[in-house]
Amino acid sequence: MRIWLFASLILAFDALFLAWASSYISISKYEADIFFGNSGYLTQITKFSASLFGQNDFAIRAPFIFLHFLNALLVVFISKDIVKKREDILLVLLIFILLPGVNTSALIVNKAGIIMFFTLVFIYSVKVFSRNAYYILIPMAFLDNAFLYLFVSLLFYGYYKKEPMLIFIAGLSFIVNFYIFGFDDGGVPEGYFLDIFSTYAAIFSPLVFLFFIYAIYLQFEKSRDSLHMLWFVSTVSFIISLVLSLRQNIKIEDFAPYAVIFTPFVVYAFFNSYRVRLLEFRRTQKLLFGFVLITLVANTIVTFYNKPLYLFIKSPQRHFAYEYHFTKEIAEELLKMNIDRVVCQNKDFQKKLLFYGIKRGGDYILTQRASNDYFKKIEFSFFDTNINSLYLIKK
Repeated sequence: MRIWLFASLILAFDALFLAWASSYISISKYEADIFFGNSGYLTQITKFSASLFGQNDFAIRAPFIFLHFLNALLVVFISKDIVKKREDILLVLLIFILLPGVNTSALIVNKAGIIMFFTLVFIYSVKVFSRNAYYILIPMAFLDNAFLYLFVSLLFYGYYKKEPMLIFIAGLSFIVNFYIFGFDDGGVPEGYFLDIFSTYAAIFSPLVFLFFIYAIYLQFEKSRDSLHMLWFVSTVSFIISLVLSLRQNIKIEDFAPYAVIFTPFVVYAFFNSYRVRLLEFRRTQKLLFGFVLITLVANTIVTFYNKPLYLFIKSPQRHFAYEYHFTKEIAEELLKMNIDRVVCQNKDFQKKLLFYGIKRGGDYILTQRASNDYFKKIEFSFFDTNINSLYLIKK
């Protein structure tokens, strides 16, 4: 009972933190393209949420925060059969919600959380309903091309388990998904292999990524006769991503969701190494775990509260989160001046302003180019350090 109380507190704090962080950032070009474009189910989700909560930053991110909450719960439920002790479940939950890639998918409009959710629902449903859950794969085939790699993984698992029914349904789902979305196998060898490794390291954080690889090996070495479905889903999709990276720059959001849900096995691998040692020889593992946890917490804080980094960067555009800053504040400044129409030289920025109610047109031009005849200079500073300046010029 105490485990679930602590888990509930962790999830509640995480949800509040993400809700606060959602109002701290502005809409990005990518998110504006989704909201005002036709990006399938992502467009429908964000517009539906905006119709409920209003057209604001929290509204477009709320569905993904909610999915993040559900994904964390599903990881906890699945991990009960993987980790050895009940208290290890809390560490699975804590590490999962602190992973940089998981945090990003929770706060930015993207499909990673959706891929994660349906994959976890399927794996957990197989645990509860056995073979009857296989039929869930069929509607998933119509949703997104990223599920193609799930179906391939399940074909391997079905062959390994000698499950004709799973092989048939996964194979049928693969064919349907391939027919609808196709598959990009183009490209020539360009050396993206090392790039994908560095991307995975950023998604997990470097030390956790090393444990991810170790956990894949350990589970195969110790339990090759009874490998878990989750092992196949994470391992096969990971290998596919590495193979494809030899020829093309892959879309990491198609593969990362299958990797991060392997967290229960990562925790299992750590404690397998930790608990086989005598008490007096566990100090190194304790220090390592403490360092990993501190690194993940620090990474999470920097991911969401990163404006102080502008104090150490000469060019604001070099900030890793520049795309998510200032648009909302600029729109608020314009509305304070009763200006709801401007012309921007940057079309992407124009679309971002539109989200906050600033339409294209009117008597003013908004530009970053310094001008002596400007009507109004809009400045943004942090601790008295000027970060960004825009000039409002009357036509």
